[in-house]
Amino acid sequence: MTQKHLRPLPAFIGLLMLTLGLVMYSSIPNIHNTQTISARELSGPKQEVVPGGVVLTRPLNVTLDVGGNPRMVVNVTVKPTSGEGLSQLDIRISNKANKNSCVSAEPPSDCLYEKTVSNASIEVPLNTSGSYYFVLDNTPSSQEKIVSYAISIKLDMTGEYVTHDGPANWFGLSLGAIGTLGVVYGLSRKTIVPWE
Repeated sequence: MTQKHLRPLPAFIGLLMLTLGLVMYSSIPNIHNTQTISARELSGPKQEVVPGGVVLTRPLNVTLDVGGNPRMVVNVTVKPTSGEGLSQLDIRISNKANKNSCVSAEPPSDCLYEKTVSNASIEVPLNTSGSYYFVLDNTPSSQEKIVSYAISIKLDMTGEYVTHDGPANWFGLSLGAIGTLGVVYGLSRKTIVPWE
């Protein structure tokens, strides 16, 4: 006559492994960082006519948010008022501390940015909030020019999100799977054939 018996030790060990694996999986976070760029429009898009021999100064009030690597981004295109193609214009950017030497002085000095451009994307690193000045200098030319520009402030932002996909989490899942097999094995009945 055959008898069927449970295997309590493998079932108990399997249940213990299953519980430990699920606890490991759910309680150990895996933190991921994401990099995004935050852009805030400051001025523009605008279009201005700059007469020949004239300097236009546009004050900008900049407030920096908490974040990494703040910078002013200026997209500018210069065209003649008559005719096709691009033209050139002296562009300068200054902070309040260097306003007199960059905006008013001739020749300008101590500017955060100073270059002759026709079509450019300008990036200027910023350190503090405050007053900045965007200068459109057409004094070297007698020709009237149309300047299209947009000014924005960009910041690198880091975000975090939590998942359960790290090595410890995968180990916990594997341990839980092995524990499940142990429970199934322990709860299955073992057939015993007694000797007569």
